[in-house]
Amino acid sequence: MGTKQPLAVFGYPKGRPVNNRWLVIAHEASNSGAPRMLLDLLRGVRAHYGDRWECEILMDRGGPLLCEYKKLGKVHLLTQPWASGSGIWSRMIGARLDYRLVKPWRVRRLAAKWRTGGGGVIFSNTGINGRLLASIPENTGCVISYIHELEYSLRRFNRPRDLLTTLARTDLFLAVSSAAAHDLEGMGVLRDQIYQLPNFLPAIPDISINDNARVEVCRRLGLASDTRLIVGCGHVDPVKGTDIFEGISRLVLHGRQDKIAFLWAGGVSDPVFAKEVWKKSEGTVHYIGEVDSAALFLEAGAMGRPVLAFAEARGPADLLEPDGLVDGTSAVAMAAVVSDWLAHPEKARKCGERLRSKIAKGFLAEKWIGEVVKIMEDAHRA
Repeated sequence: MGTKQPLAVFGYPKGRPVNNRWLVIAHEASNSGAPRMLLDLLRGVRAHYGDRWECEILMDRGGPLLCEYKKLGKVHLLTQPWASGSGIWSRMIGARLDYRLVKPWRVRRLAAKWRTGGGGVIFSNTGINGRLLASIPENTGCVISYIHELEYSLRRFNRPRDLLTTLARTDLFLAVSSAAAHDLEGMGVLRDQIYQLPNFLPAIPDISINDNARVEVCRRLGLASDTRLIVGCGHVDPVKGTDIFEGISRLVLHGRQDKIAFLWAGGVSDPVFAKEVWKKSEGTVHYIGEVDSAALFLEAGAMGRPVLAFAEARGPADLLEPDGLVDGTSAVAMAAVVSDWLAHPEKARKCGERLRSKIAKGFLAEKWIGEVVKIMEDAHRA
C-alpha cells in the first residue's frame, strides 16, 4: 500500500463531465447496521441527483430490505437459490461451486456489462468485500470502500488475501469513525486515501415517537407498560458482546423488585454461540431478533435516550460524552454504571438530551450527503 499514489480528495480541475453512475457492492439486505446505513446513503444520493443518477447493486444475499434497495437501482443477487439453503448439500455445493466459480464469473460478467454502459464509481459497502472486488477487473472504475469495521473485525471476517485485495484495490476509504481511520493507517493505508465520514441518520425521529416507544415495545413483548427497558443491539455474536450484555442483565436484575427488562435486537451470525448465550441467560434477556422499526428500538441517541458504551470499543468516542463511556470491558463495570443511571433517572435523561442535540447538529444526512457526492465526483475525475 505504501507505494500507491495518494488520492487528493478535493481540488481537481473541472473538465470532463461527472458520470453519475454507481456500481454498489453489498453483502446483504438484512435489517442490520451496515445494510441500513447503505440504504440511507443511497436514498440521500438519489434525492440529490434525481433521475440523473444510475445505480446497479451487486448483492451477495437478499433480506427484508431488498424491496427498498430495488427502488433505488437494479439489484443483482449473486448467491444462487440452489446454494443459499441451510441444508448440508446446499452449503457444500455453494462453497465449492457457487462461491468459487459461479459467483466470481457472474461478478466479472456484470462488471464488464456495467463498464460497457459507461462505467462510473464502484462503491463497496463494508471492508469484507475483497473476494468480490477480486472478481472485478482492475480497470473497471475508481473503488470507494465504506469502512464500518475496526481492524479486529476486518481480519476476522476476511481471508488474509481478501483483506489485502480490499486494501490494494480501494482508491479512497470512507471511515465511519476516527478509530476506523486509525486502524486503516495501521494497516498501511496512506492518510490521503482516508476520509472520515460518520454514520448518519436521514432525520431525527419525531419526539412523539419517543414518548410512545417504550409503551409500544412493552406491549409487543407482553410486559407491563411502565417497565424500564435496557436495549443492546447487533448480531448475536462474540464480537458484539452479547455474552457481556447477558452478564450485565444478571448483575443488574439481581435482588431488584422494580420493573426492568433487558432486550437484545439483532439476528444470529454465530448459531453455536447464540445457543450458549440463550441457555445461560435463563430468561433475563429478551432476544427479539431483527426488528422492523429502527427508530422504535435502535436509534436511542436520536430519540433522546441515554446511551452507554465501553471506551475500549473506541468507535463510540466520536459520539458519546465521557460520562457515556465505561472503562474496562467487563459486565461488572458496565452493570455498575447502568445501576447508577437507573437510580438517577434525571442524570440519565440529561445525558440523552445532550446526545440527541449532538446528533441533530452533526450526524444527519443533510450535513453529509453533499460531502459524499463531492467525494464521489472528485474521485471519478481523478
